[in-house]
Amino acid sequence: MDDDAQQQAERIDEDVAHLSQLAFELSDAGVGRIRIGCPPSLSTHVLPMGVQAFRASHADIGVQLTISPSSLIRSEVINRRVDLSLAHFPTSDPELDGVTLDTGRVVCLMHVDHVLAKRTSLCTDDLMEHNMIFGYADQEFLHLIDEATPELRKKATSDLLVNHFTVATSLAQRGLGVAMVDEFVVTGGHFDDLAIVPFEPEIPIHVGVIYPRYKPLSTAAEQFIESLGDALADFRNRNRRTLNK
Repeated sequence: MDDDAQQQAERIDEDVAHLSQLAFELSDAGVGRIRIGCPPSLSTHVLPMGVQAFRASHADIGVQLTISPSSLIRSEVINRRVDLSLAHFPTSDPELDGVTLDTGRVVCLMHVDHVLAKRTSLCTDDLMEHNMIFGYADQEFLHLIDEATPELRKKATSDLLVNHFTVATSLAQRGLGVAMVDEFVVTGGHFDDLAIVPFEPEIPIHVGVIYPRYKPLSTAAEQFIESLGDALADFRNRNRRTLNK
């Protein structure tokens, strides 16, 4: 298949997907429903936290959750497949608007028996002699790491690179090294066999919600954003697993 034919086939697939989504939306006409997108790294703990808070006061509103790779999150919102989406790194896309709800940081994860597990913070020099695991949702996360500590990924004793934060977490739990991940991967989770240590200097991670710029948010969407923000603030005040920032 030549390039033109391939592009045409891809456009047809996109059109079919769009029509299928439109049919689904029409079938729900008159039924209160909010469609929420989310990348995998925020879907394990942060998203359920927000849904729980939202449903506590809006049990009559249906919720449809769509978990998509970080690289597809923006297009899911732009193409109206979801009403809004949780996201990292506030977007500058002209078709999107958004709000930052919380700021975390990069943390180091390791088995509780690891020699570094009792440290209150870790820096580049501390990690140089240890096996490293680098998790990332997209290339932007790796850029943040490289800007903050240019030598670490180049000179680490050995490294595992995986494009899924939760897999990086599991590898660290199994004693395969020290994982550098987004703090929100473990926010709200329970990890008895995992030590969570902040990396210094602090590398901030911003989490929020993105939505179409030229389509007014529904009341339900606005209420979900408020519920998620309140849930994150409440968790930070009560039980943040890493050091206070």
